[in-house]
Formats: sequence, C-alpha cells, structure tokens
Amino acid sequence: MAKWQYCGDVDLMNGGYFWREDGADDYVLCVRVTACADAGGPGNMCWVEAGSIYLGTAAQRRAALIDAVLAHQGIDKDAGATVRVGPVDPFYNGRERIEPDTVLRSNASLKNWLKRQGWLS
Repeated sequence: MAKWQYCGDVDLMNGGYFWREDGADDYVLCVRVTACADAGGPGNMCWVEAGSIYLGTAAQRRAALIDAVLAHQGIDKDAGATVRVGPVDPFYNGRERIEPDTVLRSNASLKNWLKRQGWLS
C-alpha cells in the first residue's frame, strides 16, 4: 500500500491534505483538513473530509495542472491591458479607480477582440 503524502500548512490545524495512490491510474485517495477559521469560525476547530479525487484523462490532467500552476504561481507576463466592455458600471463604488486601456461596445465579444489584437494568435 502506498504511503500517504502531505501537502499544506506546517500546522495541520491551519489546513492541508493527505493523498495516496490506490493502484488506479485515474484517481487517488484524499483526506482534506480545512480550518473553520477560514470561514470565520473558531480557530481551534476544523472540518475533515475523506474521499477520492478523479484525475481524468491525460488531457484533463494537463488542463488541471495548468489551472493549478496558474492559481499558485501565476503567469510569466509578456503583456497586459485593461479592457472594459460596455459603459462604466454605475454600481461600482470601489476605492480603486481603474482606467481602461480599451473600451469595447456593450455586446462585443472579448474573445473575438483578443483574436483581432493578436493575443490569441
């Protein structure tokens, strides 16, 4: 039987998870610990869940890996822009005043704009 691997905070009470292979190519077993404090609860309580994680096909695993790396590491940025689709949001009253580099009409397709500008070439 495979050994449990741990990933998470140094103090398990702050959250983390254990996982191990179970002889299948498409799933692993997992035990997750989530601190109740993450949801505004007491600092000395946690939720524990046990189950399996389906890993999917090779293409699905690659997509999941890209998603995970993007979430945890970010992107090595080559370019950037701020785009607004439609008029100024009348309900936004945030402290940050974000000025767009480009303003598109209300029904514009952001994906088509990205293609036209060469971002998705």
